[in-house]
Amino acid sequence: MVTNYANIPATVEFSIDTISTATLSCAQNCVTNAFSNSPVCDGASLQLNSTSHLGGGIYTWSGPNGFTSNVQNPSIMTVNSSSEGFYYVSYTQDTTCNYTDSVWVEVETCASIIESEIDESVVSVYPNPTKEILNISFSEKSLGITKIKLMTLTGQILYQEKVLNSKASFISMNTAEIPSGIYFLIIESENQMITKKVIIE
Repeated sequence: MVTNYANIPATVEFSIDTISTATLSCAQNCVTNAFSNSPVCDGASLQLNSTSHLGGGIYTWSGPNGFTSNVQNPSIMTVNSSSEGFYYVSYTQDTTCNYTDSVWVEVETCASIIESEIDESVVSVYPNPTKEILNISFSEKSLGITKIKLMTLTGQILYQEKVLNSKASFISMNTAEIPSGIYFLIIESENQMITKKVIIE
């Protein structure tokens, strides 16, 4: 294997004509992608991440509210509605290695997370605890459901689904890829919000 000074695999191309020659390219891949834990709740923390590179490059972040950082993976401890928007990261190593990407961050207005007493004749959540599937069924009394969210205890939204049909009576949520733990299920309707604690094993 041939590598350059940053210990990054190089590309070697050979061509043969009357005289055998070889072309050696030690250019590294400068593509840098931006990620985040969006969407997050108002008052929760925001984590920004970007692609790792070998070598001595410089990361430069910018975003709403004058946010700037030179850390590869910066975080904002507390966000609010004004923190919503595009966050940009630029990676620069030299004149031939300069790449910029962005990520949209959504900040949700979440009410205080307090578990509600659920009338099982209106909304039923089962099985709870669950491993792979969480079912939510609604009776006719609960017409007007608009959104379903699954949220960590710290306010990070792991799953959300808008209920386009206000007369929907059943939703099945795939929880197989969600880490084991305790979460809040938020059920929003036109005039109320129901919160149910669920356990994923």
